[in-house]
Amino acid sequence: EKADYMVTFSYAEETLQNINTAMGGGGTITVTAAGAGQPGKSVLTLSSTIPVLACAVVGKNVLGYPIVFYIPGIQSTGSVKTDFRRAASARLYPASFSMVCAISAVQIINITAPATS
Repeated sequence: EKADYMVTFSYAEETLQNINTAMGGGGTITVTAAGAGQPGKSVLTLSSTIPVLACAVVGKNVLGYPIVFYIPGIQSTGSVKTDFRRAASARLYPASFSMVCAISAVQIINITAPATS
């Protein structure tokens, strides 16, 4: 029972939450309110502790309903590369995760009809 699923994508929106997840997900974000001589700010402090996360990749099946590929245990691979240069395009934050749960825990849920009342 050995398989290695990878989930790889890039965050196109530059938020501290997205940057934290792309860089392992173990960081903390501290918020400081604006005050006299102090601007309001949020600070992301990264961590070498990488938590186990869950992932659901949602698509559309041939019937037009959702199909969900659910992995209950993934962890960042630590492969981070972000270009910090001036560019006309937005900065992207690539994220790569590897499955750390048993393959028997993975579910593929294919919706074939809507719920009835």
